[in-house]
Order: sequence, then C-alpha cells, then structure tokens
Amino acid sequence: MTDKEKVSFIYKNIFQWFLAGIIALAITSAFVVLYNYSGTHIVNESGATDYRWQANQYKGNMTEGINWMKMDANGFNNLSADTTDISILLMGGSHMEAIQIPTEKNVGSLLNDMLEEVKVYNIGMSGHQIANCLDNLEAAVCELKPSKYVIIQTGDLTLTEDVIIDLRDGLLEDIPSYDSGALYYMQKIPALKVIYKQLTDKVTNDAKNVTPIVHKSGEPSHIGEFANRSLLLSQVMQETGDFCTENGLRLIIAYTPLTALDENGNLVRGDDLAWVEVFSSVCEDIGIDFIDCFEAFKRNYEHNYEVPYGFSNSTMGSGHLNDAGHRVLAEQICEFLRGDK
Repeated sequence: MTDKEKVSFIYKNIFQWFLAGIIALAITSAFVVLYNYSGTHIVNESGATDYRWQANQYKGNMTEGINWMKMDANGFNNLSADTTDISILLMGGSHMEAIQIPTEKNVGSLLNDMLEEVKVYNIGMSGHQIANCLDNLEAAVCELKPSKYVIIQTGDLTLTEDVIIDLRDGLLEDIPSYDSGALYYMQKIPALKVIYKQLTDKVTNDAKNVTPIVHKSGEPSHIGEFANRSLLLSQVMQETGDFCTENGLRLIIAYTPLTALDENGNLVRGDDLAWVEVFSSVCEDIGIDFIDCFEAFKRNYEHNYEVPYGFSNSTMGSGHLNDAGHRVLAEQICEFLRGDK
C-alpha cells in the first residue's frame, strides 16, 4: 500500500467513525426524546424563578409515570399561558411542575376546575426548594401580580441555618442555567442532555429518595434544639409575610410531607415532626397559613389505598407526587380557600 493509499485509508476510517458516532448519537437522542427528555432551561430574567424552560418546551417522561407534554409559552406547566388577572399564584419545585402526569391532572389545573371565577397560574420549577421559592417570591409577585394568594408547595421543609442566613441577607445563590455557550447547545442534544441532567441532579434535584424518619414511639425529636434556627426563620418569614400583606396577598405554605408504610401497612409520617411543628408555629405567629397534607394523605390511603408519592413504573411511595397526591393537595387547598372566605 502506497503512502497516498495509507492516508486515504486513514481519512476514510476517520470519516466512518465520525459518521457512526453521529448516527449513534441521533438514534440515542431519538430514544431519549421518547423515554426521558427534560428539555432546555434558560435563565428567568424576571427572577420569578431561577430559571424557566424554553417556550412551548416538549418533555417526554417514561421513568416516573408515562407522560408526553409541552410547557406553556412562558416555560411553565399550565394549560394556558395567559397571565392576566391571576388570583392564585402557585410556586414550588418539581412536584409542582409535575411533568410525571398530564397537565390537566396537576394541582394548578385541578384548582382552576374546582374554584369558580378564580384564575390559578403555576410556576413550579424543578430544582426549586422552599428557600428558592421564598427568595423568588417578591419578583414573582411583581411580575405576575396575583390578586389574592401566593401558595408555595413543598415536600421538604429542611432549611439549615446557613441557608436561612443567606436567604435573610439576600445571598442565596441562584440555580445555574445557561442561555448561550457550549452547555446551552449541548442541552439541545437529547443524549447529551441526559448526561448533563444526571450530573446536575446530584446537586439540584428536589425529589431525592430520602430515607423517611419514622418516629415509632409517636414522639417527635426535642423541639428546643431548633431554637436558633427558629429565630432566624422567623426573621425571614416575617419579611416575606409583610411583603405579601403590603401587596394585599395571603401567603400559604402547602406542605406535602414524605410518607412511609410501617410494618402493619399503615401510612405514617416520613419527616421530622419536631421541625414541622417549629415551622408551622413560626408561620402561625406571623400570620402565614400552613397546610399540612398528611392527615388527608392518610385518609385517602385508608379509603382508596392510594399513596401520594410514586408510580407503578418506578417505586410506589417515593419519588414525585402522583395523580392521587395532586388531587389530595388540590382538595386541601380548595377546602382551605373556601373556608377562608
């Protein structure tokens, strides 16, 4: 083989390897789009959330539930992108974003059906813990101008002293996002997006499989140990509550605690009840409404044998809120709002 033939052979092989790589990436991406594609998120310049999805972003999900959908023209999960005359603004993380179930079955859509002459808009966004939502609340109210309520859903009330201090001092870091550059364009390739998401989920995922804390004795841990954290939390919640009051709004924390099944098959709490009591007490003292959905989850389980978390193609009892969880949450919010009139 001559030198020219050798060079030609090498170039031919390189081209074939490159072409094979492109074809493999395309085939893998097609599978990802069908099976588990979360889309491309970009910075939310308004600050109502740390980031949002691109307008009309398609999402495919068969890892928890089976659902194919698209976000609205604002990058959020609503049947309508119309943000005029909002009565109730919903905030939260991936549970509120709810890509695991059809949009018409998430809590925002259910409340729009349940409450007459009330408009509900949902800006739930994956990765947003309660700290992110509290940090974003003022910008969300300024942009979307709800007239009656702001409701923050959370399945985890955990707030360390450092996080509360950062929140109080306006130093809480935003969840990183990319509107340009290599990472932005890599997100647009579904196969690479999966790898990117797997890496970032280690830090930002708000639906971790946390080992439930089951108090077998029925007694919570000692409340006194939270004294300093409670004081710091009061400062943050007071400021947030005052802002809502000044804008004619009621702030509601809708808490959907982790649950577990005990050895007798009963649905029990899977959270730290002591901190829940501290958190709800702080809210009560300030005038912020607190809805704890556990008893409603328990009644639904006893009557319908439905757990609020998990799907038949994942792990029942853990993961994200399922159809039953969203329905019960919507019913609890609806019951509270009707009683508040």
